[in-house]
Amino acid sequence: MGHRMTALSPPERLRLMLRFDPGSGVCLWAIDDTTRAALGDGAVEVERLPLDANLRHRLWHLIAWFDTSIDWNDPLQPGPFWSAAEAERFQHACQDTLAALRHALPPDRYEVLDDPQAATGSTA
Repeated sequence: MGHRMTALSPPERLRLMLRFDPGSGVCLWAIDDTTRAALGDGAVEVERLPLDANLRHRLWHLIAWFDTSIDWNDPLQPGPFWSAAEAERFQHACQDTLAALRHALPPDRYEVLDDPQAATGSTA
């Protein structure tokens, strides 16, 4: 009685989006069923990913920084609450961190997309 060897298929890539939502406490979101099954529905805590402490802290810093972009006394007002210079600094920091994320997470296992609204400063 012979045994047949079958090749295991590699796990599917997990797809995340870097997106900021005021007050959510997260900036990474599962964007497909495979990722939601692996990491949970919607928001992905940075602790669930194989990231070093410095990169986790950078992400938490961006979350806290983004939370200053709206007027918490009237959060439904269109934003951002920042100056154009502050918004530009934030966007540069986001792009640097996105590049660091893409470098830190194995590309055969993870894909990290940028939120197209991030460039406009929109929070909707």
